[in-house]
Amino acid sequence: MPRAMLPSHRVPRAAVQPAHWSANVLACDAARGTTDARPATAGNALLLQKKITIHHDLAYMDFSQLIHLVGDYLVNFNPPHPNPEMQANQQQQIADSLAVLPKLGRGLDVNLRFQKVSDFEYTDELSVLDMLGINLVHGWLCDPQDTRTASVIKDMSYNQLICMGAAEEDEAQKQAKKEEQAKKGEQAKADKAERLRKAMVVEEFLQDTASQLTYFGLEKLHNGEAGCACDALQRCVMLCSGV
Repeated sequence: MPRAMLPSHRVPRAAVQPAHWSANVLACDAARGTTDARPATAGNALLLQKKITIHHDLAYMDFSQLIHLVGDYLVNFNPPHPNPEMQANQQQQIADSLAVLPKLGRGLDVNLRFQKVSDFEYTDELSVLDMLGINLVHGWLCDPQDTRTASVIKDMSYNQLICMGAAEEDEAQKQAKKEEQAKKGEQAKADKAERLRKAMVVEEFLQDTASQLTYFGLEKLHNGEAGCACDALQRCVMLCSGV
C-alpha cells in the first residue's frame, strides 16, 4: 500500500491542545515561528470528527507525523474496490492523493464561486480532501437580494471577476480611443457605459467583501448549508477548521 511522501526540508510542528467540545486539536507553534495554521487543517477536521486520534500525552506533532497520520487514514478510508478495474483506478487516486498531501502545508490555491458555500473549481489539492471525506466550504457569497451585484457576478468565479475587471477597464480605454477616432454612434457609447458599470460593480463587491466573508454567507454556513459541522473553512488564503 502506498505511503505519503515526506518533504526532505525541515517541517513545522504544531502544538496539541485540548478542545472542550471534542478531542485534542492542533494549533500552530508560535514559539518556533510557525504561525501558519494550514498544515493542521485536514488533521483538525478529522480529529474533531474523531476519525483520527492523538495520544493525550503528546505535546507537539511534527508536520511529517501529521502527514503519516492523515495518510494512513486516507488509505483506510478508501478500502479496495471489489471490481478489479475500479480498484486499479482507486489505487492510482490514493497514490496521487498521498503525493499531493504534503502540499497542504503550503496552503491551497482555490478558485471559488459566489453562489454556494461548497462551489470551488476542481484542483488536485481539493481531490485530497474528497478522498479524506472532508468538505471545503466558504462564506464569500453574493446576496441574491442585492440584484445589482448578483446580476453581474452570476456564476462567475473569483478569477473570472478579477480578469473581468482588468479586461473591461482595458477595453473601455481602447474603445474610448476608437470612438474618438471613428466618432461612432450612441450604441457604442451605451456598450462602453455598460462595460464600465459592470467593472465598477465587481470592484465595489470585492472591496466591500475584502474579508472574504459576507453576512449572507455566514448565515448559510450557520444554517447548515455546508452539511457538516466539521468542514474545512476557506478564508483569507488560509484554512482553518470550522465548527
